[in-house]
Amino acid sequence: MSLEVRVQRSVGGFDLDVDLRSDALVTVLIGPSGGGKTSTLRAIAGLDPSGRQHVVVGGWVVAGGGGPDLPTRARRLGMVTQASTLLPHRSVLRNVALAVREGDRPTRDAEARTWLERVGATAWAERRPSALSGGQQQRVALARALAGGPRLLLLDEPFSALDAPSRTALRGLVLRLAEETATPVLLVTHDPTEALTMAGHLAVIEDGRITQQGSASEVAARPRSRWVAELVGLNLLRGVADGTLVRLDGGGELRTADAAHGPVAVTVHPRAVSVHRIRPGGSPRNVLTGEVADLDARGDHVRVRITGPVPLVAEVTPQAVAELDLGAGGTVHLAVKATELQVHPDEAA
Repeated sequence: MSLEVRVQRSVGGFDLDVDLRSDALVTVLIGPSGGGKTSTLRAIAGLDPSGRQHVVVGGWVVAGGGGPDLPTRARRLGMVTQASTLLPHRSVLRNVALAVREGDRPTRDAEARTWLERVGATAWAERRPSALSGGQQQRVALARALAGGPRLLLLDEPFSALDAPSRTALRGLVLRLAEETATPVLLVTHDPTEALTMAGHLAVIEDGRITQQGSASEVAARPRSRWVAELVGLNLLRGVADGTLVRLDGGGELRTADAAHGPVAVTVHPRAVSVHRIRPGGSPRNVLTGEVADLDARGDHVRVRITGPVPLVAEVTPQAVAELDLGAGGTVHLAVKATELQVHPDEAA
């Protein structure tokens, strides 16, 4: 099942210009807040038809095909959002049965019970949504979305309000049901773990445009923006390479182990950046100078953000924070071995 989406529209000074193509079972759309994730989902669903749109799901043109765009219900899409949209005055069973498209009431009820069983919600069939927990409501919402036999399942951050165990269980349930029913999924999320573990195809949207897409491993290996680099836990620097010398865009130079030529993107993991109060000597390495901006404690390590001509994030132990008195801020020297720098052509240049 293929997904092809092209949307061009302008709302309140925000321009959305999206070109998304995927053949994966699960496509994940991720990006910073206000980047256009939900706007793209709403365009696909036909909930916001303004502007130029071209939406094709599995070869079926639902918008932009020359004729009138199909209304939302005719597009055969299932949708689950962060907030429960279950009808509060209906039982769980009736909520799901209303999504079944064909058959008399007994037939639709039987189909609804089948879906409730598949999501582990049979015991709640006669309850009202208000009697369910957030995780239980999302299971019912998933059953309702799939009961209509959708060509595409749209998920708009459906797990973000749930506790960790519920999030994990529902992610697994979505993946299992998508595979069993061969229903492609487009998931919008702001959670990097969710994105990198669920995506067969990962698309990054920033400022209304898809800035990078591909498999999760491809995006993680070659981030094209600082936001993506931070998403996958890497530092990203840009410059122009002449052999093993890279002249950075913001000033400064780096020596790399691998030779390259022309515009390049250089990535380095924060663990490979060592922090010193006194400029280090010894073996050949890159030494940069900056100011400690802030500290972010994460369990057994601390991420240190350094500003300066070459902004970087280093990852050190709590003991190193104390020994170097990093909490006091001030000037530090950063050492990075040439062998720790990954260099690849800057496709965004």
